[in-house]
Amino acid sequence: MIDSSEIKILIVDDESKVLYYMRCLLEREGYKVFTAQNIHSALDSFHANLPDLCIVDIYLSEFSDKESGLDFLRKVFTSGHDFKTIVISGLCGVEKIEEMEKMPIDIFLYKPLDIDQLRNTVKSLLQADNANQTNA
Repeated sequence: MIDSSEIKILIVDDESKVLYYMRCLLEREGYKVFTAQNIHSALDSFHANLPDLCIVDIYLSEFSDKESGLDFLRKVFTSGHDFKTIVISGLCGVEKIEEMEKMPIDIFLYKPLDIDQLRNTVKSLLQADNANQTNA
């Protein structure tokens, strides 16, 4: 059994309502949640907090300087820090799917997000990770 209060989650999305929604949901579950609306603040938060899970929107148009959530993940996957990933998007073209297939992404979810699906996905992904660490 994992102690959710020790789990750190970074959410990266340019939509403030989505950030608020996910943050409230995950904080109610007891997780420590950090948010970022662009790649620069996401990178800062990632390196400062070393999250156990990153939930990242593919398209970060409004605040992103034309970089995507996948650009963020490409940068942090080389950090040496072990973490789980959930990628989210309202729409996803073939090009982005092909990019994601080349990356160690754990789960992809479509927006709009279902509360129960998000809660259960986060819980099962983190429990699976905890079980793997316990058996190692």
